[in-house]
Amino acid sequence: MIEKKKYEEALIQSLYHDIFRIRWVEEEIIRLYPSDVIKSPVHLSIGQESISVGVCNGLNKEDVVFGTYRGHALYLAKGGSLNAMMAELYGKLDGCSRGKGGSMHLVDPSVNMMGTSAVVASSISEAVGYALGIKYRGDDRVVVCFFGDGATDQGVFHESLNFAALKKLPILFICENNNYATYSHSNKRMANLNICEKVSSFGVKSKSVFGNDVISLYDNIMNAYNNLIKGPVFLEAMTYRLSS
Repeated sequence: MIEKKKYEEALIQSLYHDIFRIRWVEEEIIRLYPSDVIKSPVHLSIGQESISVGVCNGLNKEDVVFGTYRGHALYLAKGGSLNAMMAELYGKLDGCSRGKGGSMHLVDPSVNMMGTSAVVASSISEAVGYALGIKYRGDDRVVVCFFGDGATDQGVFHESLNFAALKKLPILFICENNNYATYSHSNKRMANLNICEKVSSFGVKSKSVFGNDVISLYDNIMNAYNNLIKGPVFLEAMTYRLSS
């Protein structure tokens, strides 16, 4: 029991450290941005950090992630280099995308961060394709795809869910639901606000959780991970965003 308690305390400290680090980095980006030293538009995940941290801490290093243009938190939580990320924002050659992608296109195969995209929902089908490749090769890995609630309005989201369920792919869909697609509230865009209900209609196991409770989210990731051998899992992480 003592050993378990020590492990839990160490885990909580590690999770908190990661959340604090990401928040500090993004607040520094806010400070720097008006000076024009950052050479690309930036989109922040302040308020949503615990989702990337809770999910990535429940993964193995070999597991693959795809993200959105709000990708700073995911990149750092997956083990990406802070120096390489900041160099990318500055448009430097030693950036993680060699200065060509900027804030919205972070990629680092060394930590199995397969990239972020400025196009809403575009990474969902890419993640499904990667999961199909993993299944064909028989690799002991999973794919995790992050996206916002706005991406669930797109046709590719539904097509990808159907295909993943049909092929029983080892992919975990993480919907960071802050109720806004940029500035449009969900109730202005959706007739049915129950995203999990829509996902379940494809035969995909789904659950809604509070994404800002990092310990609970971590536990849910561990449970979901064990089910991925049977096919895709969808987690809706309810959260809020404090900065645009």
